[in-house]
Amino acid sequence: MELKRVLAADSRAAKEKAISLYGSDALILSNDRVNGQVELIVAVDLVPDDALYQTTERPAMTSASKAAAFSPLIQPPPFSQVLQGTMRRMRHNAPDASVEQQQPAATPQPQHEEREQLRARELVAMVKAELEEMRREIRISRATSAWEQTAGLSPAIQALAHRMREANVGAPLRALLIDEVKDFENPEQATVHLRARLGSLLKRKTIPAPLQGVHVIAGPSGAGKSCMVRNIASAHTPLYGNDDIAIISFNDNRVGAWPQLQLLGSAAGVECYKVKTTDALRDLVGSLSDKKLVIVDTPGSHVTEQITGIRGALTNASLHLVLPTDASTATIKRFLQIQGIRWDSLMLTKFDECTNPWPMLQMLNEETLAISFDSVQSLLGNAEASGRTIEKMVVAGLDLLEADASFQPALMDNSLRHRHADAVRH
Repeated sequence: MELKRVLAADSRAAKEKAISLYGSDALILSNDRVNGQVELIVAVDLVPDDALYQTTERPAMTSASKAAAFSPLIQPPPFSQVLQGTMRRMRHNAPDASVEQQQPAATPQPQHEEREQLRARELVAMVKAELEEMRREIRISRATSAWEQTAGLSPAIQALAHRMREANVGAPLRALLIDEVKDFENPEQATVHLRARLGSLLKRKTIPAPLQGVHVIAGPSGAGKSCMVRNIASAHTPLYGNDDIAIISFNDNRVGAWPQLQLLGSAAGVECYKVKTTDALRDLVGSLSDKKLVIVDTPGSHVTEQITGIRGALTNASLHLVLPTDASTATIKRFLQIQGIRWDSLMLTKFDECTNPWPMLQMLNEETLAISFDSVQSLLGNAEASGRTIEKMVVAGLDLLEADASFQPALMDNSLRHRHADAVRH
């Protein structure tokens, strides 16, 4: 990889110039203004990633050569060697001139366009799953609404049920909570009871600390898996030391994903490796058998195929699901319903950005899944810290219900309602 400097009048012109010079896969590292112009620092690959994994022959590898073959810092071969190898392949594969005239070679589809198409299909599938979950929730809500209207609920509890529907609280959990407080008249007392009831329902088991062996981290794109990998490594560095922990990037083709993981691994002080196939992953993990902790970072696309392949290659590896705290019901179900996959723990991210924790609370009520990490905090073997995380989510969920001011008049009893009307008239 080499750093290039691009100067232009504005950011748009600088980006267009960088793309025209170095291609759309160039990684922009910085954007600054220098002497009235925009300066971009661009990282350019000297050798395509695929060249690092392609060889003409693959001799049998000994245990010593396996460890040497997977160097944590992959260095490109000399330019002269690459040039000579390319010329030999071109001479070997060059067709006859007559054939070339009769049947011109088809232009291959750029790799980034293929990735974009795959990503587009995945987004369409996610939208369809979200719509199907919405239809299912509407059907269940219609059935529970009839019960709520005929259960003789007080105005305060009716308003609470309405706000739960507005906050997308799942119908099964909503029916359970409304049944708990259906006899309450005071909304404050109902909230206190719900907080205690949810705390008892959502008690999670903890997993022994620390983690050992091979652990695979999976989840949707943008969930924060790579940062979670860094957090796991940092949490175990005081126990094992830097030399006994390794990070592996598995088949992640996103632009800039590998440099980012290298930076995160460097921040944690541990070695990073990169592989593309499950066979290479099996060989690499075997060569790292002397490590006490190996963490495998996976891409967020085609998760079912990725995890199924990894499970077949690494039968003894533990699987951990990384989800943002406000993940939607459809996203949660998409990962929990992967056939043949049992998750060993749940790792929560983006708690400070959470806008609605109720789908996650619904899942925790239905699944016996331990929470092992809360953003940067390790909950391994710490039942008290796990309880505090659950408490934070419950409080955030109840605050979301109370924050809807449009339904506050419905919570008032008759005397408060008359007093409110008098204040408005005067």
